[in-house]
Amino acid sequence: FQAEDGIRDVERSRGLGDVYKRQVEGLDIAAICHPANEVGGDFFDFVYNADGLLGMALGDVTNKGVPAALFMVVSRTLLRAAAPLHASPCRVLEHANSDIYDDLSNTGMFVTVFFAYYNAGTRKLTYANAGHAPVLFYHHATATCELWRADGPPVGVLPELTSHDHVTHLEEGDVLVVMSDGFNEAANSQGERFGIQRLQEVIAANASRSAGKIRAALLSAVETFAESTPQADDQTVIVLKVTGAQGNRGTGA
Repeated sequence: FQAEDGIRDVERSRGLGDVYKRQVEGLDIAAICHPANEVGGDFFDFVYNADGLLGMALGDVTNKGVPAALFMVVSRTLLRAAAPLHASPCRVLEHANSDIYDDLSNTGMFVTVFFAYYNAGTRKLTYANAGHAPVLFYHHATATCELWRADGPPVGVLPELTSHDHVTHLEEGDVLVVMSDGFNEAANSQGERFGIQRLQEVIAANASRSAGKIRAALLSAVETFAESTPQADDQTVIVLKVTGAQGNRGTGA
């Protein structure tokens, strides 16, 4: 994981992989990548584009082990290279998709990606979703937690990306949670999966807390549900919570 100067606050947490926590430009941000094995195919990333917009990405390669990890590194590198060139999340994904499809489509792997830009001045979030789930948005004003569905297949599946840009204006108290499917597909000893509804309930119950505590609550709920069942897939999550005053900074813990 890498972040640009000004939003870097990375720490190693024993057994939990990369942990990121920060409050910047009116957002309280917390993220973590918790691989199931020594190497994983999930990633999250933060980068600024040429217009000063904060870009954020979460991706999940549809495979496991070393091949998935290598594909992940290439995918993240291509996204990082494309992000400074475009103001549109969809254009960023199109750029990466073109390179991945041309050079890597014969590997049989592809990557689901959620990519967004946040404008701190207007609180406008513009995002594109190429086959990624789950993405959950808690709207503070209505106390509802909705699922944002992908509108196209993963990056690398087709020669041209079919996803589009979507725009939403965030309000104080709103929470956006982008996760890999290692959360909703986590299973207990009876083979029952955690599912989307339980994720929505955990987010709603903890929405008044900091981004870091929402992240911790999600990890704890899934771990408790799974009991002693080994983690079968990577668990990666970005939590964004809109704070009060613009530019107010804190620990994000």
